[in-house]
Amino acid sequence: MGGLELGTADVAGKRIPQGHQPVISRQAYGPLLNVLNDLVTAVVLLLLLAIPFAYAIERLLVGTPHIYRQIGYFVVFFLITFAVLYTVNPAFRIAATPIVIFLAFAIILLSALVIVIMTRKLESEVRRIQGLGTTVHSSDVSRLGTMMAAVHMGISTMRRRPIRTLLTAVTVVLLTFTILTFASFGFVPKHSFTDPAYLKEEIDLAKKGVDFVAHFPGCRLDMAGGSSPTRDNLDEKFETMCRVYNEVGALADKKNVPVDFHPHSHAGSIIETAEEYARVMECTDASIIGWCPDSGHIVRGGLDFIDTITRYRDRIRNFHFKDVDLRGKWKLMGHGVCDYQKALALLEDMRYDGWVIAEEESDEARADQKAAVTENRLYLESLGY
Repeated sequence: MGGLELGTADVAGKRIPQGHQPVISRQAYGPLLNVLNDLVTAVVLLLLLAIPFAYAIERLLVGTPHIYRQIGYFVVFFLITFAVLYTVNPAFRIAATPIVIFLAFAIILLSALVIVIMTRKLESEVRRIQGLGTTVHSSDVSRLGTMMAAVHMGISTMRRRPIRTLLTAVTVVLLTFTILTFASFGFVPKHSFTDPAYLKEEIDLAKKGVDFVAHFPGCRLDMAGGSSPTRDNLDEKFETMCRVYNEVGALADKKNVPVDFHPHSHAGSIIETAEEYARVMECTDASIIGWCPDSGHIVRGGLDFIDTITRYRDRIRNFHFKDVDLRGKWKLMGHGVCDYQKALALLEDMRYDGWVIAEEESDEARADQKAAVTENRLYLESLGY
C-alpha cells in the first residue's frame, strides 16, 4: 500500500543550519515543480486520448449511421470523460487555474489540426506540380481506409460479443485500480512539525496532502517524526508536533485516509528515547493516529527493537523493515542486529493485516540496488515469507 511520508531528511547525516535552509529549499523546488508539471502534462495527454476513446465508445454503444448523431454522441461521451477526469484526477486540484489544462488541450488539438491541414495541402500542391496527385492521394486514402476499416471491424466484433467485452473492460479497470492502490508519494513540510509559529501553515500544507491521498483508495498517510536543529524549548516543540499529528489525523479521518506517524533517527529527531516514545504515544489519539515502526531507526535511537514493538503493538498500522548494526550503520537484511523472525512472529500473533515494507539504505544497495533488494527478498523467503 502506498505511503505518503511527511517529514524532513538530513543531508549526509548532518544537521542543516538555519541559514542554509533557503539553499536546500531551492534544490527541492526544481524537482517538485517538475513533478507537478508532469502531472498536468499527463492530464493533457489523457484528454487527447479521450478523443479516440469517445469515438470508440460511440461506435460500440450507439453505432448510429447518421453523421450528425455520431458527432453529437461523440461530444457527449467526450464531455463525460472530461467530467470524470476533472472529478477524480488530482491535477485539477493542484493547478492554480484548472481551466488552463483544458485550454492547453484545446491549443494542442487545434495546432495539430492546423499542422495536418497545412501538411496535406503542401503535399497536394507538390504532387500536383509533379503530376503525381491522383496515384499518391489514392494510396494515402487506401492506407487510411484500411486502418479505419480494421478499427470498425474490431468494434463490430466487440458488439457481437458483449460478455467478452464486459469482462475485458472489468479486467482493465481492476488492473488500473490496482496500480493506483499501490501508489506511493513523497511530501516534505517546511518546519518539521515542531515550530509553533508555523503550526497553521504546517496543518494547511498537510491538509493538501490528505486531499491528494484521498484520490487513491487504500493509500496511507505516514507522517515522519518531528525534528529540530536544537533541543531548546523541547516541550513546546513536542507539543506542537503531537498537535499536528492529532489535527491532521482528525482531518484525514473525515476522508477515510488512515494516518500513522513514523519516528526516525536522523539528525535532529525528537522521538528516539524510550521516554519520548512513551510521551508521543500518550499525547496522540490512538483512535485516529497509528504508528509505523521502523526497525533500523528504533535500534539507531538506542532502543531494543522487539521490546519496543511489543510494548506498543496495539498502535502498529504500518511497518518498515530496515537492518542496522550496533554502530548504527545500515546493513542488508539479516546482516544486522534486528530480529525479524521474532518481529514477524509477533505480527502473526496479533493477526496484523497491514503492510510490511522492506527498505534498504546500506552501502551495498548504493553500489548495486538490484543485488541488494534480491538478497533481502531471499532472506525474507528463508524466514517463510
